[in-house]
Amino acid sequence: MRQVHLTPLSAVVDEVWGEKGSPRRDAMERRLQAEVECGRAGRDG
Repeated sequence: MRQVHLTPLSAVVDEVWGEKGSPRRDAMERRLQAEVECGRAGRDG
C-alpha cells in the first residue's frame, strides 16, 4: 500500500494568505471574523 502524505490546513493557509501577522493574512482574518459575526460565513452574497 502507498504512503499517503497529508498537508495540514494551517500550512495551506500560510502558503495562500501568508504567515500570521502579515498584512494580507490580517486583512483576510478581519474579513472572515466580520462575516462570522454577521452570520454570513460560507454563504454567497
